[in-house]
Amino acid sequence: MTFPTKKPPAGMTREAIIDDSVNADGNEQTILEITADKLKIIDGWISVNAMDTDDKLTLRTYHDFNDGGYVVHAVEDYEDAQSKSAIYVVARMFKLGAKYKITIQQTAGTYRNYPFMFFEEVLG
Repeated sequence: MTFPTKKPPAGMTREAIIDDSVNADGNEQTILEITADKLKIIDGWISVNAMDTDDKLTLRTYHDFNDGGYVVHAVEDYEDAQSKSAIYVVARMFKLGAKYKITIQQTAGTYRNYPFMFFEEVLG
């Protein structure tokens, strides 16, 4: 699947940091985990094109800003076939040393394959 991208503003670099897929297995599976080595922005796409009737999918994002362990930032649930073929994971800015994790978990239906792609923009 081809995911849309954008041109970064002047003074920033933008590149894909992961372009992969995961086969759902009922467990919470990490699809992205980073520790910011510079001030950066992360965003990306997850394809849900394969979802069908009775499928249930949960996306979770976690943050750890002070090395105190991950805390849940957001939980999003999706059910059945989706009218849009991809979910945009909104841009998040991270300071040096901050940690970020995105997980996917299919909790019902036929286990599917979920392609995903994430980008980073490095400031400065």
